[in-house]
Amino acid sequence: MRWFRNALVLAGAVWIASAGMALAAEGDAVGMFDPNTGIWTLTLPNGDSSAFYYGNPGDVPMMGDWDCEGGATVGMYRPSNGFVYVRNTNDFGVADYDFFYGNPGDVPVAGDWNGDGCTTLAIHRGGSLYVSNRLATGFADFVFAFGQPGHTPFSADFNGDGKDSIGFFDPSTARVYWRDTLTAGQPTVSTFLGIPGDQLVAGDWGQGFDTNAVVRGNILYFETPNGIQEFAVGGRGTAVNGKLSYTSSNSTIAIMPVGDSITEGNPGEYTYRYFLYRELVGAGYPVDMIGSRTGVCCDGAPADPNFDQDHQAWSGATSDEIAERVTETEARYRPAIAILHVGTNDIWGPPPPGVPGDDPNSPNTSYDIDASRANMLDLIASLRRSNPDVDIVLSTLIPCDLGLVCSERIPELNNMIRSLVKPLSTDRSRIVLVDLDGVVGIDDLVDGVHPGRNGQAAMARAYDEAVRSLVTVRSLPLPDPIPLPDPLPPRPLLGGPALLSDLLDELESVDVGGRAQRHLAEAKAAVTDALNDGGWDHNRAIQPSILRNMSGAIAQLEQALKRHSSQPLKSVEGRLLGEMQAQAEDQIILATGAIERCTSACAVAVDALKVAQDAYSAGVDAVAESSSVVAAEQFDRAWGLANRAEQAASS
Repeated sequence: MRWFRNALVLAGAVWIASAGMALAAEGDAVGMFDPNTGIWTLTLPNGDSSAFYYGNPGDVPMMGDWDCEGGATVGMYRPSNGFVYVRNTNDFGVADYDFFYGNPGDVPVAGDWNGDGCTTLAIHRGGSLYVSNRLATGFADFVFAFGQPGHTPFSADFNGDGKDSIGFFDPSTARVYWRDTLTAGQPTVSTFLGIPGDQLVAGDWGQGFDTNAVVRGNILYFETPNGIQEFAVGGRGTAVNGKLSYTSSNSTIAIMPVGDSITEGNPGEYTYRYFLYRELVGAGYPVDMIGSRTGVCCDGAPADPNFDQDHQAWSGATSDEIAERVTETEARYRPAIAILHVGTNDIWGPPPPGVPGDDPNSPNTSYDIDASRANMLDLIASLRRSNPDVDIVLSTLIPCDLGLVCSERIPELNNMIRSLVKPLSTDRSRIVLVDLDGVVGIDDLVDGVHPGRNGQAAMARAYDEAVRSLVTVRSLPLPDPIPLPDPLPPRPLLGGPALLSDLLDELESVDVGGRAQRHLAEAKAAVTDALNDGGWDHNRAIQPSILRNMSGAIAQLEQALKRHSSQPLKSVEGRLLGEMQAQAEDQIILATGAIERCTSACAVAVDALKVAQDAYSAGVDAVAESSSVVAAEQFDRAWGLANRAEQAASS
């Protein structure tokens, strides 16, 4: 690898690249961690991004190949206690591994110090670096003096030897300096990079070797042989970077339109497929329409051929015929999203014995709603065999205007279609309902059955919204409700400041003596801090610091009780723990209500609520086991996660 050693001075408006360009597909991803909310936003080399919660506000973010599998994932260093929490996937969840390394207040830096392909940590403390080649609690493998306090450490393979070493960035002056080896001494290189206030990230921006880069606001500026380039990144906060192990979402979105002549279209028509494709591509989505057929019916030509014309639709086909034909070709196609408008031809059916002809005005033709339902189930099963992760846009049928057979049977079929969504949709293979009732009307039909241009465009708009929701956010179902007291006390009946004031008075009257008295004093101080916290004055009625102070008070009371058995102290501890549980319950209810009204960031909110409920349940279990400190920690965690869920759902 090579390192660009020349200065990168980005001042004023001297840019030589256009905004919004993409990095090469093999480049590093850029992560932004918002220390106020705990939200990560990863921007992939092609410009796509994803967001999720991991860590706590105030944590120091890192990215590294923690499991030595060749891809960077998120990690957190908690300055308050010196613990490290790493995760082997880039999504919401708990740490896969945690350990203690360093002291509170140390500054971490992640890197591969010995070239074994595994990321471990070093910490900077008072002008010295403590380097470890293991992700484990223990002493540093070696220590050397380098770097000044207040400067931000970073790592990169500066000399191409396959090992990372450490540099520093002074955000107040934009000076950057590093050594090529993990040894004490003067900098190998000292230069200036960006302007004061920038954030430095050192990585591979698609050129195959590490180069200088800074993040300013939401723009990454990096250096190439052709000059300075810029790249838009999502999110806000602290910038980190790393090479991901999976292929970026720059790959195309394979969409399979499935249906009959309403999907296939007739010669000279646009079809909804035309409008949908142009909407998605115009919005920047890399779409690939797939299927065994192309064009429109009868070897004709569409009104405008400038779109991807592949599909899986047959004019005149009933639901059983469509299911059979999709099954015959399921091994050849693997849709990411399938759009189903299936069943219109079921309403005609063959005439039953003794009934001549096929009179559309007669409701006496053969028609079996149960058979149509079974065919839809077979069709969905076939799509899932071709791709177990397929998402399905299942739409109700547009109306037709050919007498009773339309006015009676189309609504019945639509009710059946609506009934399929909830029982069949899963987290892995989602089904989204597009209800076309009212979207396409009788006036939009050209022959009583098929939509004209306006109707086709209206269908496309409805499908476009559904496809974007699937591509952008994985909308997960609400988790099962947790057991809460019945009835749960409403917010005004939670103890709040009045309870803490009473408990503080009780603690003032207790005299335990000896070492227990010191813990009692610490407990009183924590309760006082919780009582005096300005968060009680906010509309939210409580802030995270209040829960943390309550948890700290319980920990001190537990230590006091170990040294001096006291029923008054035990009573105070129990009531304080009960208040924490009530506040956690209340916040979970608020989050659940917000998610029910959620319109964006819903998947992130649901994930947070699920983990909050797990923490709450763990707290209840700890109460039953008389583990007050553990219970307090879990209720504190449950409240914080539910608070994040509510904020995400309300954003």
